[in-house]
Amino acid sequence: RNYKASNLALENVPPGSREYLQAQFLRGLNHYRLGEFSAASKVFAALPPTYDVLVNLGGSLAAQGDGAQALLAWSRASSQDPLGSDAVFDAGYWSLIRGDIEAAIRYLERFMKLEGRDGEAMFLLGRTVGWIAHAIEQASHGALIRPRARYTGPRSAP
Repeated sequence: RNYKASNLALENVPPGSREYLQAQFLRGLNHYRLGEFSAASKVFAALPPTYDVLVNLGGSLAAQGDGAQALLAWSRASSQDPLGSDAVFDAGYWSLIRGDIEAAIRYLERFMKLEGRDGEAMFLLGRTVGWIAHAIEQASHGALIRPRARYTGPRSAP
């Protein structure tokens, strides 16, 4: 956690130079490794938005619970490098966690390099297997299985 040595090493390196940017990137990775996600985000956000910077910025933002900004960083990274699987996978995973199935399918298609709408077909196949399992369970019980829910909203006027 002592950055004194790294600060001394950077004293004679011109800001903006390749060496300076590499050192800053490593500093951001070190913050991330130590679990200092806020500090890591600040370092990554100050660097030029290259693929690696954006992937790591997304990771540190997600670790702080800011899924929307993490998705934005990963989307920007994947637009820079469509074959960059880290950004595509992370964005798909967080889309799924947030409940955005359509976005997760689009990222899955890119990650797996699927053609056309194969991702939707995979989703529908999985859903169909679930429906079949539900039908088998109903058949074994000999009755329809319905969710039990009670309406707790306002009563409608007669």
